[in-house]
Amino acid sequence: MDTRSNERLMQQSGIHRLTAALGIHPVPALVVITVDNMLFGAAVGTLGTAWIVSIPVAIVLAVGVVLFQHRGSPHDDLALAAAKGLFVGLLTAIPTPLPSVLTLGAGTAGGVAMYLDHRTRKRLGDPTLRP
Repeated sequence: MDTRSNERLMQQSGIHRLTAALGIHPVPALVVITVDNMLFGAAVGTLGTAWIVSIPVAIVLAVGVVLFQHRGSPHDDLALAAAKGLFVGLLTAIPTPLPSVLTLGAGTAGGVAMYLDHRTRKRLGDPTLRP
């Protein structure tokens, strides 16, 4: 780690660290919520037999979240990204729309973490920021 990364870590507040640890990027969160609601509609329409489709879709979404979190905006390490992907995959596999509330909360926390990271980088004078 360079000194700028160390400075940034030292400048983070408690809420910033919490939202960075618990949040997922808002874009995959919205995709997961949308797909979860579509899967719930299919499960209701087929009287619960659509879980056969729900499990593979949840696995694909979990892998997508892991890749997006690891390489995307928050730059989580692989273990944390895998934990977040497993969380989202398990919630998507449940054939009700209620787990979407948890995914929405995680997406909101991820958005707050991105905002706080941008604000911290701006305060430290990061030259890579776009105006």
